[in-house]
Amino acid sequence: MGTAGQQRLAAKQGAEDAGKYFRYMSEFVGFTAEDTATIRQTKPIIEKHLPEIVSKFYTHLLRYPPPRQWFLKSDGTLDQEYVELRMRHLTHFWLRTASGVFDDEYARYVDYVGRAHTSHGADPHIYIAERYVIGQVGFVQHAISDVIIKEMHPVDPELAFRAEEAWDNLMMVLQVPAAGAPAPSRSEVKPRQDNEFKVSAVPPGSALRVQNVAVFNVGGVFYATQNECTHKRGPLSERELDGSTVTCPYHGAQFDVCTGQVLRGPAAQPLKT
Repeated sequence: MGTAGQQRLAAKQGAEDAGKYFRYMSEFVGFTAEDTATIRQTKPIIEKHLPEIVSKFYTHLLRYPPPRQWFLKSDGTLDQEYVELRMRHLTHFWLRTASGVFDDEYARYVDYVGRAHTSHGADPHIYIAERYVIGQVGFVQHAISDVIIKEMHPVDPELAFRAEEAWDNLMMVLQVPAAGAPAPSRSEVKPRQDNEFKVSAVPPGSALRVQNVAVFNVGGVFYATQNECTHKRGPLSERELDGSTVTCPYHGAQFDVCTGQVLRGPAAQPLKT
């Protein structure tokens, strides 16, 4: 095989250090082994809905001329056979993701797809701008969240909450390679220090987000809770306190940050403290 052929093969395999970078990003956003196990638990439910989720995404994607051009025949009509092929590939990817096997092979594939979908990427024949690839991750994230809320929450609210959190963490890991971003330099890949922030940066009545935790200053006393509202994951650290009460910016649920207890709906579950 010539040099050009070797380069194409390497590109399709993704970067050799993709697995290391995936683990680095997992550690950075707080995506844990427990999250992986929870995602595996959701697979039977997510699998049922994946064809519909992917179909809705492509219907949405093909409304936009820039990506639509890649799915047209020479006569300008939509190449439905090619669309269905790409839909099968995307369904397979998310099914593989729901299986929760995030090994080096998976990481290399994600890296390859991310790089291929850039203007300077590995495969110019499937170029779709980065914004649509990132949008696809967000689209699927929202759809999976809806499935979890509708099907899992009525049966097991605690598992449903953990499942939403696990998928959210994973999607944060996937967003960066989906954008075709380069891996960090060696000097950047270092263990996270959980105390790398100053509580003095949190004035009374306000909050600071540290990974997935919100640190609140209640009259000079600091309290830590999960950052996401237990209703639909609104970011609590974005709101000022009223005494010890925080109000979710999405749907107005209120919590006591000292105890985590719900003070007003629509949230039903307390915050983890």
